[in-house]
Amino acid sequence: MNSLLSVVILTYNEEKNLEVCLKSVIGLTSNIFIVDSFSSDQTLEIAKRYTKYSYQRKFIAHRATKLGIRKSTY
Repeated sequence: MNSLLSVVILTYNEEKNLEVCLKSVIGLTSNIFIVDSFSSDQTLEIAKRYTKYSYQRKFIAHRATKLGIRKSTY
């Protein structure tokens, strides 16, 4: 797998869409980072099936995006 590519996915109550999204990128990289905005559904549990990099942060402007990028930078 290409370790030079990282994927950052921001989520909030995306249990209906997240698995399809993750399956579409799983073959591209193993560096998948989820930044969840405290979902109340099964979003985080689904994310944890595909990546060990799952974080939670309240979504305020671009802070969640910045967290994902910071965590994905090696």
